[in-house]
Amino acid sequence: MIYYLDWALTLYVKCLPLDVVARVWDSYLLLGEAFCIRTALGILKLFGKTLSRMDSEEIARFLQHLPQDLNQQELFSQIEEIRITPEECSQVVSRLSNSDGATRRRGFLSFLYS
Repeated sequence: MIYYLDWALTLYVKCLPLDVVARVWDSYLLLGEAFCIRTALGILKLFGKTLSRMDSEEIARFLQHLPQDLNQQELFSQIEEIRITPEECSQVVSRLSNSDGATRRRGFLSFLYS
């Protein structure tokens, strides 16, 4: 959740390459806040296998400094696979913000791989 806030407040400028950020911004302006959440979930899904092999400190470093050579097409393919409405986004964020860290991690992982 901490990373999402940083990502969302900066609209991904600090963590994604500029060409990817431009595409995210275009989609965000067209589709609204739900796309911002779908982007975060797409990033987590894209790097899910890598993240699952890391400890907490490695995950923190990785999510703060995403690979600058990430494949834009793969990221947007992951984002497109995530079907979530604005109402569902609100429910997920509310549920996760009211839970402890372990529950949040399990919640994200179960959502990503369901």
